[in-house]
Amino acid sequence: MAIITTPAWMTPVVVFSPIWIFYHVLQSKGLSNTQIVWIGVPLMLLPLLLFPSADPLTGGSMGVWTTMFAIRVFEVATLPRKTQQQWTVTDVYKIVIVGWPRSQRRKPVKNTIWTHLSMVGDFLFFHIVQWLVVAYFRKYGFQHNVYLVDITNIRQAVDHILVAVVLYSTMRAMHIWRLMPMILYGEPVPALFDYPFRAHSMRDLWANRWNLPVQASLERGIYRPILKWLAGNKVKGDITSTNRNPIAPAIATMATFLVSGLQHEMFNLHLAPDQSFGPNLIFFLSAGVFCVLEGLLQRVTGYGVSWGTGIGWIWLNWIMTMSTLIILSPLFLRPYIFSGLYFYQIPAPEPIIEFYQHWI
Repeated sequence: MAIITTPAWMTPVVVFSPIWIFYHVLQSKGLSNTQIVWIGVPLMLLPLLLFPSADPLTGGSMGVWTTMFAIRVFEVATLPRKTQQQWTVTDVYKIVIVGWPRSQRRKPVKNTIWTHLSMVGDFLFFHIVQWLVVAYFRKYGFQHNVYLVDITNIRQAVDHILVAVVLYSTMRAMHIWRLMPMILYGEPVPALFDYPFRAHSMRDLWANRWNLPVQASLERGIYRPILKWLAGNKVKGDITSTNRNPIAPAIATMATFLVSGLQHEMFNLHLAPDQSFGPNLIFFLSAGVFCVLEGLLQRVTGYGVSWGTGIGWIWLNWIMTMSTLIILSPLFLRPYIFSGLYFYQIPAPEPIIEFYQHWI
């Protein structure tokens, strides 16, 4: 139950204060990594549970930060306690906000003035795209109360694609927060996306293209520890196909998508509190099932390795992947659609909205 609502200007204080407490938790010599997780995860989520915001945008932002910090606790707990205790409070803030550098497999963005200007350009461009779609929905409305898209219903499919465009544009525009760790710590971080609309499989989308900072933390904090746990913690170093349980990747994949689904449900609890619990969780568990089935298909038939690799197969895979995502999209997008947040509450200059509506 909420104790007090948080005004927008207080959000940074409320959200970032638990990291200071977490630093002192890490300094406690009598705690194991398991206890660090049991203490750290609730600690990071407390601001969202006890001090929510009455404003959906502020509440949504709090949800993004706090759930991301909770995932970072799992990531921190994969490291030796001796290493954790050597960190300064600045190190802990840096790791919780940016992520552990070794979890970032991709080449980081360079910390230069041109990078900063590029991110500001992204911010402006994706706001323009966002306003265009918002203008469309304010003019024509959204009439589809469904859990799965009928792919033969063009208007239904297009409207859900446009909602996804608004969400993608919003995330890209908001990712200007990358400037903060860059400026404060001189720490470059990965891009948020890698052209997700080019994904040619569900595995490609979730492992390589969508929300890369979160993907890196989930891989290090959830996926790999579960692989190692299933190996009985007998394997030193990386878990590979030669030293792991054959069904371990499937279990670790589903556990990772379970955590991701719960993270989104927690976030949506404050973004759209009138929406029922469950659709986002079902969406991510479904995505996990598809990833597991794709891996099984590849191992059993050699598809995508020994055959099925030409340009024609790539296009076929892309069509199948995008069609699957469109069909499942209402499960993911419902909180954003029916909260009205992305149609009516996003700040948008009325002259620009009216200009767009005149031409669409």
